[in-house]
Amino acid sequence: MLAAPGGEMQIGLVQHSGGDGERFNPKVIGLDHAAWSVAKREDLDAWEELLRAKGVIHSPVADVGAVAILNLKDPDGIALALFWDRAQ
Repeated sequence: MLAAPGGEMQIGLVQHSGGDGERFNPKVIGLDHAAWSVAKREDLDAWEELLRAKGVIHSPVADVGAVAILNLKDPDGIALALFWDRAQ
């Protein structure tokens, strides 16, 4: 993870091996996933409800250590996440 002190943007780098180059594969060089932060933990609950109402497949909101996260995929299978960081 890379973050500038006091900045709002973080970049995480992950290296995978393999991939067949056919359809999108999260283990092929390129976009691994994209994530956006929300201001409050309650915002994740609101997003979960909206996604449920729209019929979008997603994970439940998970509280994991210092963050809470909700995961889903776009129509091409690219992983997306919404998260709340307790430290911010």
